[in-house]
Amino acid sequence: SCGGEQAHTATIYKLTYSTEAVSTLGDTLSQTTYDPSSCTDDTTAGYVLGGYGTAQDLIQKMPFATETISSGSGMVEANYGRSSMSGVTAGYAAGGAGSPFKTYIDKLTFASDTASALSAVVFPSKYSIGASGQ
Repeated sequence: SCGGEQAHTATIYKLTYSTEAVSTLGDTLSQTTYDPSSCTDDTTAGYVLGGYGTAQDLIQKMPFATETISSGSGMVEANYGRSSMSGVTAGYAAGGAGSPFKTYIDKLTFASDTASALSAVVFPSKYSIGASGQ
């Protein structure tokens, strides 16, 4: 978990599943934000996608082994309040804030850490919707 609502933050929180304990990591996001999306490649790294403010187009990667943040290439569509989900080879961020709410879907390919836009869209447009993936 990272970022926050209302107050922009760069803090990263870690939930250890085996103990259900929450701790704060030593490293922080490269820019403060709130309402980012996130996904994981399941075994090696977690990703923070966009967020409100200057981080809207950033892809920030945190390898689980080192728990340090690096910023990669940008999202195709900069935004916040997007729904995100993870697959085996890619993560996805859909919808987002705006007037009207956004309908686009970005795909983050884990092997290259690069984003591309899908031709499919979210209909109707949504903001902060829930999603699940496998």
